[in-house]
Amino acid sequence: MFTIRRFYIFILSIASLSLCSADELKSGEFTVTQTWSQETDYKRIYYVNVPESKKPLPFLIFLHGNGGNAEGAKRHFLRRHPKVSAQYITVFPQGYKASWNIVSERSSAPDLEFIETIATQLSKHSNVKKREQQ
Repeated sequence: MFTIRRFYIFILSIASLSLCSADELKSGEFTVTQTWSQETDYKRIYYVNVPESKKPLPFLIFLHGNGGNAEGAKRHFLRRHPKVSAQYITVFPQGYKASWNIVSERSSAPDLEFIETIATQLSKHSNVKKREQQ
């Protein structure tokens, strides 16, 4: 039978394990939730590819073209640029309505905020190279 004290120690051990493993960025699909004139609490997707490396790597954010999508851009970029993909953590955000908030495209989404949030989230991980002070 668990006592309260042992239960807390068990929970703290599990939390410590989770924190250690969550420190490194892994490849996968992530989201940022945003609200603007066209949407409320909209989950914006971005994909990350993390190559094998023993040292922290810088990241590169690749934006798809108007009418494109992040998954297709990711597949194409990784296949076409294997050397770059091995030296950088590559990030592929999905533009709202397959577009970006520039010129005459359909999106009014806060894209700059989206990209800044992604950069902030990435920089929290130990395997992401931090910006050098100038």
